[in-house]
Amino acid sequence: MKRLNMILLGVVIMIGFVGCGNNMDVSKGSEVPNFTFNIPDEWEGKYEKATYENTTRYYYTGYEIDGEFPQRFFSIVIMSQEEFNEESQEELFLGRKLGEKEGYVFVLFTPLDNVIIDEEKTAEYNRLNMSLSEIKERLILN
Repeated sequence: MKRLNMILLGVVIMIGFVGCGNNMDVSKGSEVPNFTFNIPDEWEGKYEKATYENTTRYYYTGYEIDGEFPQRFFSIVIMSQEEFNEESQEELFLGRKLGEKEGYVFVLFTPLDNVIIDEEKTAEYNRLNMSLSEIKERLILN
């Protein structure tokens, strides 16, 4: 009976944490440092996250083509310091450095254009999109 009470207490505590809705998105890197990104409340139901190796992409889900979300808000790529030093010297490098931790650089990439052809959805996307300083404020390097 005592064990059952402890299990129920644990479930209640976990449900309480889920209900808090703190909108913190933790990116899990492999052997590299990761980050936590504080999702804006306005993004609720309007974004999707996809992670590929050391790249995390945030997509706007208010506009869809053939079941896909073609418009990104931004991507965060984790690179080694050496890789960043080399790639950032390239003329066409469009990343912006967000921060460094343990020999790795966190780099922001934003889309070059808006593929949304609906005016109302374009306006919503623009309203939800964030500046470099807003993204930096919401990013915590772990």
